[in-house]
Amino acid sequence: MVKRLGTIAGIVLAVSGMARGTALCTDQSAGGVGGNKLSNYISTGVCSIGDYLFTFNGSSYSYDGAITAANVVVQFTTPTSNQVQVSFSAGWVAIVNQTFHLDIQYTVSAAGGLSAIGNTFNGSTNGAGTLAEDAVCGDGTHPCTPNVDFTNSYPGTVAVVPPTTSTVSIFNTATLKGNGTQSSDLAHLSYVQDNFFEMQVPEPATALLLGGALVVFGLRRKVNRAV
Repeated sequence: MVKRLGTIAGIVLAVSGMARGTALCTDQSAGGVGGNKLSNYISTGVCSIGDYLFTFNGSSYSYDGAITAANVVVQFTTPTSNQVQVSFSAGWVAIVNQTFHLDIQYTVSAAGGLSAIGNTFNGSTNGAGTLAEDAVCGDGTHPCTPNVDFTNSYPGTVAVVPPTTSTVSIFNTATLKGNGTQSSDLAHLSYVQDNFFEMQVPEPATALLLGGALVVFGLRRKVNRAV
């Protein structure tokens, strides 16, 4: 029994060590993510906020206009205890006969499992301009079952994630078209925002796990002193 609790304690400490070794998503200083731009998060790779881990890579951003990942501002907030909100802001725009495609992709994991996700595209059109938006989640490299399209689902009724889902890949896409002959024909997108809601993990279970770990270490200290 002591040996088993010792193994659990080791896992708890290992997870704690991993969390300490990961940059905080909200720490945009030189010692953290290194800045508030998407390019900083891509360079960092993985960051954490609460029980969440966010993973970015070289495929996290694609845009065929002039705005690069170094121009996209990223902001993480926690509106509630089990909710994380991440937004990507820039002045994406297509005018006259221009057409641009935007892709923002990343992976998010929640220790307690995700219960729901929500999305907001904040943009506008004028004249003949059009703006097509799409936000889809996938479980790892596979689509959610059922597939979850959560485009512009927040605020309001957010999309429910399949039970026990703890890791999802997020795909935000937008197509901006001017479709016209005048500068007043345009499509504009100011920001993309995603919201994640974690399943509430019962605190007694967590306390029991940590308490068991402390008991084990106490017993080991007594044994070592006796020897």
